[in-house]
Formats: sequence, structure tokens, C-alpha cells
Amino acid sequence: MPAPPPPPVVEPTLPLQVIGTWDDDKGASIFLAAPRGTLQARVGDVLLSEYRVVQVTRHEVLLRHIASNREFRLAVPVSSSTAALLRP
Repeated sequence: MPAPPPPPVVEPTLPLQVIGTWDDDKGASIFLAAPRGTLQARVGDVLLSEYRVVQVTRHEVLLRHIASNREFRLAVPVSSSTAALLRP
């Protein structure tokens, strides 16, 4: 009898969306819409116990899914009035 096929690989879905950015004396931070409200985060922070903030620029945010090591690039909205404040 042949072995059953392996279960399908389930890719993580990203339940976050960048809604704005902020830059202050501590550096760049991002605001994200999440399933249960708005989050603010900086590089190194872990979001929803699953995603680490790897990089924040004025154009995009790089998150890494901790379990799969998969990277997600999220665009910073052009309409974000504070996007121009972030350093390149």
C-alpha cells in the first residue's frame, strides 16, 4: 500500500497592514492595522507573537514570520503624511 501524500504546506497569511509611520528621537516606527486594533512597532519588535519587524524605511516595512522565516514586504502608504519624515 503506498504512503499517503504529505499534507499541503500552509503559507502564513499576513493579518497586518501599514497605516502610517512616525520618526522621533528613538527612530522610525510604524502603525499597523491588526485584527484587534492598531499596533505601533519598531525594528526588533514582535507582532502578534509571530512576526518580527526587520526593517522600516519611508517606502516599505519588512516583516519576518518567525516560524517559517518567510519575509513580507509591506508598502508604506504614499498618503501617510509622516512617510516623508522617515530617513531613507
